[in-house]
Amino acid sequence: MDYSKAMTGFTKLFGSIVHSTVWREDMPTKVVWITMLALADRNGRVLVSVPGLADAARVPLEDTVASLAKLSSPDEWSRTKQHEGRRIEEIDGGWLLLNYMKYREQRDADERRMKVRDAVQRHREKKAREVAVTAGKHNAEAESEAEAEAEKVGREAPSSLDLPAELDSVRFRAAWSAWLAYRRETKLKRWTDRTVKLQLRELAAAGEAVAVEAIRKSIANGWHGLFPHPDNANGSKPPAGIGSTRTERDQIADLRFQADGIGATPDEVDAIDRAVSVKEASKLYRKAEARLEAASAQGKA
Repeated sequence: MDYSKAMTGFTKLFGSIVHSTVWREDMPTKVVWITMLALADRNGRVLVSVPGLADAARVPLEDTVASLAKLSSPDEWSRTKQHEGRRIEEIDGGWLLLNYMKYREQRDADERRMKVRDAVQRHREKKAREVAVTAGKHNAEAESEAEAEAEKVGREAPSSLDLPAELDSVRFRAAWSAWLAYRRETKLKRWTDRTVKLQLRELAAAGEAVAVEAIRKSIANGWHGLFPHPDNANGSKPPAGIGSTRTERDQIADLRFQADGIGATPDEVDAIDRAVSVKEASKLYRKAEARLEAASAQGKA
């Protein structure tokens, strides 16, 4: 066997070795020790015969035997007091480097720090490239990406969004995601979970086509609410709120969503929703509207 080819692993040679007592030994002992470090497996075992070690170290056999005796003996001046300063002990098939695991853990910790440092550097460089690319894009490209993202969100809507069966489609999910993005961009007041459920119920009653068109029209016209009524499918304004062909519950629902759109408090919106008549709901709506106007005037003053 050619032992010069047996060094298949990697052993970090710590610089502190030049300050150790082994460095005060004769040259054959130092060469044998470094050869054993190079031949050690992951657990610090050097599985080789004495002649094989002598061949690998290129040290005469008698010098190798003497070196092994020194390395196996106590060392009064060793910095490591474990094992009385001994560096090796004989095991079946070779020797065990007694402090190998201690230094391997130090080496592994150094390698981990280097890997983390390199990973952080790569991450920062990637982010810098992304920022540079984004900053250089034209508005048309940005809008195209936004539309693609909206479609993606539509396909990957969170499972917590429990859509009615009438609206559970890729087309509506994309439209709904665009509506939520529009509300965030225009800094409209966030809807409560109850408002979302009621809104989806009304959209479902109107049907998918009318619902999608209502969302598109509200975004295009800058409206704060959705008006998914068939009689408004081709109109340019939201419904006035009271119509002779619509049920009283529909009219109260309109007032409720209009109140949410102008920024009424959740309590005010809920009060309108619980109204037993259009007259009562209208009175509550006007009260909320008057409060908001007074607050706005006071803020301007």
